[in-house]
Amino acid sequence: MLSLPEQIAGYLAYLRDEVRASDNTLSAYQRDLRQYGDFLEAGGRPGVISPHSIRDFGAYLLKSGQARASVERKLSCLRSFCKYLSVSGSINLGIPMRILLPRRGKRLPRAIEQKPLNRLIESLPEDREIGLRSRLIVELLYGCGLRVSELAGVNLEHIDEKRQVIRVTGKGRKERLVPVGRPAMQCLQRYLQLRGSAARKHRVEVTTRRLVINSNGQPLSVRGLQRTVDAILGRLPQAPGRNPHLLRHSFATHLLENGADLRAIQEMLGHASISTTQKYTHICRRKLKEVYLQAHPRAEKE
Repeated sequence: MLSLPEQIAGYLAYLRDEVRASDNTLSAYQRDLRQYGDFLEAGGRPGVISPHSIRDFGAYLLKSGQARASVERKLSCLRSFCKYLSVSGSINLGIPMRILLPRRGKRLPRAIEQKPLNRLIESLPEDREIGLRSRLIVELLYGCGLRVSELAGVNLEHIDEKRQVIRVTGKGRKERLVPVGRPAMQCLQRYLQLRGSAARKHRVEVTTRRLVINSNGQPLSVRGLQRTVDAILGRLPQAPGRNPHLLRHSFATHLLENGADLRAIQEMLGHASISTTQKYTHICRRKLKEVYLQAHPRAEKE
């Protein structure tokens, strides 16, 4: 029988070669499974996968102060791992794996109001490469609804200025074409003119084909993109958070509020299922109700 590290290695290879999972997914799953392995080792049960050990692992994570969403993701990873082992004949837990996941209420995505967000974007500097890069990051995350990992993976050859589209690689390594609005395209063109100027001042040659680079001429990492967005959204007191995904949520919400078709939004976001996109309709309905309660003379008011 294979050891747990060997089973994990086989599962990750399956995700990479068969499922075509992204590098971020592979890294996250590897960390989660190794953490579970360390938990079993510390508890004197090295390599022993069981329903009880998985439940204990979930309880341990919650008690250690990890967010419920993070614990759910880790348990979801374990569920998928156990399903893989069951299909391959390595183990047979004999229980419905879905019971291992704790239930929680549906959480609606949050969005920034249109006017404050647009004012913020217009206030971002454009005179130097780094300032223009910050503006471009927000323009593409909000103007195109990109995931931060998708933006980090955009190469120069993925940009079609004539057609005004960008080719991005999303979850499951699925490619899609995303339209780029005029403000974002103009910002992109100006950035391309300055791209690498900071590195050249230090006599560093820029060889990477990645669109967004740092001052050393290297690709800007996902973490670097996150820090940039965190600093920019920190200037907006009314923003409900600083996560880059907030800009993606705002992209979809604002499209719906302005009458865009749900199927078109699904395509632009790269959602495999329309049900994932439909969560944004709940936000718009809630906002419509707020407008009604504030404006209609027959609305109930406290």
